[in-house]
Amino acid sequence: KPLRLLVDFLRLWYSPAELKERLATLPTDAGFEREYTQPALLISEKEWKDPRVYESCRIYLDAAKENDYTRALQAAEELVAIRGQVWDLSAQASCLTNLGRYDEAAALYDRIVKMAPTHAPTWQQRAWTLFRVGKLEEALESCNRSIELDNDRGRSWCCRGSILAGLGQLDEALASCDTAIKLNDKDALAWTSRGMILADLTRY
Repeated sequence: KPLRLLVDFLRLWYSPAELKERLATLPTDAGFEREYTQPALLISEKEWKDPRVYESCRIYLDAAKENDYTRALQAAEELVAIRGQVWDLSAQASCLTNLGRYDEAAALYDRIVKMAPTHAPTWQQRAWTLFRVGKLEEALESCNRSIELDNDRGRSWCCRGSILAGLGQLDEALASCDTAIKLNDKDALAWTSRGMILADLTRY
């Protein structure tokens, strides 16, 4: 029974790669340690899940619901350090954006779109972040890419409207907001953006 507890602890906490390294560095006379490390490795190769991932995901989701983006960012950074998947990086970039750290978020989105070049929401999020740091032409290119990948994504059209308004292309900006509203007439941001553009056109 104590041996089984050791096996369970090892397989839950250490990755298969870490267990392999542990076995490789054991001295030849470490028979007892080898006795529980070897079965832990065999089991973990079939069913290992890092418990830190579950815990970090839980903390991230709870913190994001409470708009505590400082704590959410810490959890996202932990996930990036553990496994570094696209969605972990996206969570990190989202937190940076919500914290007003736009330059850092934009740099991270550059990295993400290279990893997931066909994911329309990421291109749109990158566009919005670039817009916030004043890189309007680059933001427009990113937003257009998002629309190319998913022409029915209303939030991308809304984002495009805001960017075009910033560039002074008001008629085209209004058309983009109209498209966003046609795709989702309950998008409050699209309606607000449309109203601001109409004001700029003195169509009160």
